[in-house]
Amino acid sequence: MNCPKCAAPLQAVHLPNDVDIETCPHCSGAFYDAAEIAIPLQVENLTRSGYVCPKCQDQMKVGTLYNGQLTLEQCMGCQGVWFDAGEIQKLRKLSGVEGVIGSPGAADPAAPLFPAAAFAAFMAENTAAKPSSSGGPSSKKKGPAKSEDDGDSPVEPPDGSSMDNPDSYSGPVLTYEGRQYRHFQTSAPVVSYVLGEFNWKVAVGDKGRARDFICPPYLLSEDVSDGDSVWSHGEYIEPEEVWKAFSLEGNPPPRSGVAPAQPNPFAESFSAVNGAFWIYFAACIGLFVFLSSIAQKRPVFNGTFQYSSSDPEKSRVTDLFEVGGHTANLKIQTVTNLDNHWSYFSMALINADTDEALDFGREVSYYHGYDDGESWSEGKSYDTVYLPRVKPGRYYLRIEPETDIGAFQYSVGITRDVPRVMFLFLALGLLTLPMLWFWWRNRNFEYARWLESDHPIAPLIKSSSDDDD
Repeated sequence: MNCPKCAAPLQAVHLPNDVDIETCPHCSGAFYDAAEIAIPLQVENLTRSGYVCPKCQDQMKVGTLYNGQLTLEQCMGCQGVWFDAGEIQKLRKLSGVEGVIGSPGAADPAAPLFPAAAFAAFMAENTAAKPSSSGGPSSKKKGPAKSEDDGDSPVEPPDGSSMDNPDSYSGPVLTYEGRQYRHFQTSAPVVSYVLGEFNWKVAVGDKGRARDFICPPYLLSEDVSDGDSVWSHGEYIEPEEVWKAFSLEGNPPPRSGVAPAQPNPFAESFSAVNGAFWIYFAACIGLFVFLSSIAQKRPVFNGTFQYSSSDPEKSRVTDLFEVGGHTANLKIQTVTNLDNHWSYFSMALINADTDEALDFGREVSYYHGYDDGESWSEGKSYDTVYLPRVKPGRYYLRIEPETDIGAFQYSVGITRDVPRVMFLFLALGLLTLPMLWFWWRNRNFEYARWLESDHPIAPLIKSSSDDDD
């Protein structure tokens, strides 16, 4: 099992009361099975975290507890919970079980052991068993921190999750070697476990301040301790390169989440598509404006007609009109005085020279009124239709209305070569679809990168625990 945050191999730890958990020696995180947590955890506002469960490899989600005071990752498959460093101590305080392992202030020494507290006790005991290392003249720390009540028991590392972090609001940007580094995260690391040798004195409870800035694939970090500031510069290396450099057998463990300085594999393709999109976008608008400017938009017929149910002949025929120039569309607009009535118009555009006819029908209906003191309306008293690619020649229009009213008036206007904005929107829509696909992939990667930072990207769609399945 590997750590979902840093991919380091997890270590099995046996706690009191026959509780077995997995811990990460690199980032001090811990994974608990659902049955290993003595109190119910109702994680709310669950959203995708980008991390994979170390136990069942299912998708983990991130949510909050205690009105947003604590954030945890929970597996949707096995219901296991991942605790980052410091989150166990914070959960102890928020859940009201602080001190149940016999420390001063315990309300009931015989109270059921809370596994999170047991883990803290285990870390403290093992830390006390490993003395701090001294590095000679450059040492600055003064041995293990002690409890005021018990000179032999190390104090529990303080919780730095509530520290003041102005960087989360200002989002500073640094420039180094011609590159701009965006602020990623500022944290207050606390030493909770000492293992190995150091060239300075280190003890449980030592605190510092760390700031990370990224310009993928580069990372710029600042570590501040006792007023001393140390900067380091790093570059992201693909796992395959590390495996090959150390001549390791097999393949590296699968990726889990997105590293802060990990290059975005979709950034280059998105940048290329984005640049081409705006070029073609401007070209489509420019072409539409040009075609609109040269379009004739010339009226070729206007006429008004009366309909009466008492007329023996209901159909009407317009005068001849000339459609000149090149092949173009015709816009036919019918305007009526219908009010709370409908009419259906059977129409035919007939070429007077060839007798070729184009039959079509249009319905016009308009209703309105009041309902519970509010006005409403439905339909329109006019209609517009476009006939595409009408050849030049002499034409007339035959109109035959059907209606539910005894008499009404209608007028017909015909205009030649009218630009249609619908085609512009259609072209822009076809251009936008592939652009959205590349944008979506790029944004999802960046969303996963910044999820654990001080500047997370807001999700496009907010989900709740109701749609977990």
